[in-house]
Amino acid sequence: MGDSNSRPDFKEDSRSCLDCCSTIDAASYRDLFSLARSGILLCGVSKGGSCTILNANPAALRIERLSRDELVGEEFERVIQGAVDFGITDTIREVNSAGVPRHISLKPCSDSRIDILRDMSVYRLNEGVIAVVYDDLSDLVDACAKLGESKPELDRLVSNLPGSAFRCKNDREWTMEVVSRGIIELTGYRPEEIIGSKELSYLDLIYAEDREMVWELIQESFAAGDPYEIEYRIVTKSGQVKYVLERGKVVAGENGGEVFVEGFISDFTDLRVARREAEESKEKLEATFSSTINALSRIVEIRDPYTAGHQRKVGLLAASSSRRIGLEDRLCENIRMSGLLHDIGKLWIPSEIL
Repeated sequence: MGDSNSRPDFKEDSRSCLDCCSTIDAASYRDLFSLARSGILLCGVSKGGSCTILNANPAALRIERLSRDELVGEEFERVIQGAVDFGITDTIREVNSAGVPRHISLKPCSDSRIDILRDMSVYRLNEGVIAVVYDDLSDLVDACAKLGESKPELDRLVSNLPGSAFRCKNDREWTMEVVSRGIIELTGYRPEEIIGSKELSYLDLIYAEDREMVWELIQESFAAGDPYEIEYRIVTKSGQVKYVLERGKVVAGENGGEVFVEGFISDFTDLRVARREAEESKEKLEATFSSTINALSRIVEIRDPYTAGHQRKVGLLAASSSRRIGLEDRLCENIRMSGLLHDIGKLWIPSEIL
């Protein structure tokens, strides 16, 4: 027997472990190691219980932040963080002995000596050959923590928007799953009164005559795969009728799961009133403009009776020609007006000359 530090028995066992690995289908082995997103360490366990890393896939090298030369051929306990503290090496020996796979969840030590968070499974491929498959969850946990920190800011941002963001089921009741607190100012109801249709559904808020229109338009947008924009009326808690503008999209769950509607609802009442007033003002201006043009045309005819009716005929002929070539009605009307004005210069010509 030589010096125990030289581990003569392990060298012999390591060769036998490598021989076992060579029996695995080469193509499958390469695919497993190169394509797996989880880290995979192939370990050899000697008769004396020593555990040495025989191979490591790219994911394991990335997780450990070590090169292949720094991992392969080294003792598991020496290069893998937490191997002793979390009893990973002991688990590997147990799996090698019993052949029963084990699962380990590694969490940071309370004294901060080891700050890792991993999900690890240990399998025996053959006697003396162990596969350790694991994922580093530290980045995921950090991302979740940052998301949790940013949620209050996001909530404040959404609450300051003039309206309400929502997510509801694509059912006839529009069963709300998530709705921002802007719904209070919009409808007078609190989110908890509407979510899950506990006290009333969002359908109850939609003006009765608009309900079918809202349903049909949203289903049409879903069938086409397009976002939608709808104007409709709601009845608030106080009984006030408001016009709202809803923009959103129907989205299907993963693997063809439940379908949801996600979007934003804003109060459109004031804007709609302003738009209607603007349209009415525009109509009045157009009527005034038309009256002015007709008056000028009649004045020209009075000053030149010889050509009376000529301007109207020119305007009608120009409008008729415009319609024949497919111009819009509004443009045809403008062309007719232009025909009435084509002799307006006669207003400044002395009567003796006319």
